Amino acid sequence: MGVIGTGPAPPSIAVNGPGSFTFELEVTSSNGCTDDQSRTLVLASLPQAAFAAESACMGNPVILDGSSSTTDAAQGGAITDFAWTVNGEELNGETTSF
Repeated sequence: MGVIGTGPAPPSIAVNGPGSFTFELEVTSSNGCTDDQSRTLVLASLPQAAFAAESACMGNPVILDGSSSTTDAAQGGAITDFAWTVNGEELNGETTSF
């Protein structure tokens, strides 16, 4: 990756996809002493939201099913929350109805 930035402002980087990336920080004091530390971080891919819904007759509930949503389990990912908004009302759960 090379040097991303120097100076007091935090550097900003962009990566092109998920994977393991090693970041290293080197600091220098005003008397010329230096120290460094590195860490490897895993950047996971974003989950993919997907759902199915069936039309219903007036007075019957509409079932919303988000079970077809996916994440990259190989990177240790798991979907932990399903947050729905229907006409301003917030609903939760992989499958819900209104």
